[in-house]
Amino acid sequence: MGFSSFVIKFTTLRKLTGITVTLLCAFSHLIINAQQIYHARFSGNTAAFSYTLYLQNVMGDLSANLYSYPAGTESYNKVTDRTELIGKLIDGTIQLRKPGEKAAFIEGKLHGDTINAILSPSEEIQVEINLTKTPGSGGLSVTLAYIGGKQALNPADPFTPHATIELTAFVCDGCVTAVKQQLLRFAALDFPDDSVQETHTDSLLKLAVKKYFAQYSRLSESPDVARSAGNNWERVQQMQLLYNEQGVYCAEKLIYAYTGGAHGLTNTSYLLLNTHTGLPIELPDLITPDSIPALTTRITNKLKLQSGLGMTDSLSANGFFVDVVRPNENFYVCPDGLGFVYNTYEIAPYAKGLIRVSFNWNELSGLLNESFVIPGYTYRKQ
Repeated sequence: MGFSSFVIKFTTLRKLTGITVTLLCAFSHLIINAQQIYHARFSGNTAAFSYTLYLQNVMGDLSANLYSYPAGTESYNKVTDRTELIGKLIDGTIQLRKPGEKAAFIEGKLHGDTINAILSPSEEIQVEINLTKTPGSGGLSVTLAYIGGKQALNPADPFTPHATIELTAFVCDGCVTAVKQQLLRFAALDFPDDSVQETHTDSLLKLAVKKYFAQYSRLSESPDVARSAGNNWERVQQMQLLYNEQGVYCAEKLIYAYTGGAHGLTNTSYLLLNTHTGLPIELPDLITPDSIPALTTRITNKLKLQSGLGMTDSLSANGFFVDVVRPNENFYVCPDGLGFVYNTYEIAPYAKGLIRVSFNWNELSGLLNESFVIPGYTYRKQ
């Protein structure tokens, strides 16, 4: 059964949060309503802290980044913490927790543009908070596009293997061409035979799904493979906004792919743009070139600390491929600082998983490019 046999619906919906979301649905038996996919920025205060929540919902599965800083501090002095959260939205009830933990970090009700919740940063602390949808200033006006599909190798066989795919991407219809192209490239999937240069996100995602299923069918032509339960393929592309205001757009893309074998593979990458110029933010924009050796030392030493090693211990003697970890081009910027992400097999074997080494802005004192001063960030040249 080919991709063309699916019923495809293209709907632009005004969500309960006020965010416009483009929905491209290729599931043959999936009903999606206006409350099932959106992203939004919420903010609120307690007596001690101010909070900003970037929340994304894809059919009840939630992912979020929560930023907190002491209430009453000036923006250039605030020490910001970021908490990554995942969770569920069921019948209007939101529950967000830290990955790997069971206890709710945020739990409450979504009422229109407001989340009435209990915030539990620890077992001893529980505070009420109202988080209200608030647009950030100086960011891109993006919408969220989604497409999903499932294809069986032999629809007549109830035990036939199948392939599934789900993709999300951010779109900015009102942005200048340079920004649109950056978002489009970031959303694209790589196929060896892809000679078509798409110029719209919806057609690009449709093409990606079509090529994925064609590739699955082509590589599964053997009768033995076609009957194998281990020939189920899966591909998921999730995007999350880390930051989108005050001159900086930072989006994270997580890809999970399984095409048989012992396990699937994940890859995390970032798109970082200066929203005033539309140009990518590159490492020399943040770190002075003569500071790279010092940054390399700090990354290496911090990874040792994260791994429970001493400063004189060797990384290569403790399961890593290298002894010195240099900054790569896969980094993110958000209010709490700068982080470098090393994907599986980049500097360590699969068992080590994704490796993230992050610094708050104060930890990078003396290394930062003086021209990189963005309002609201913790770093400020004295």
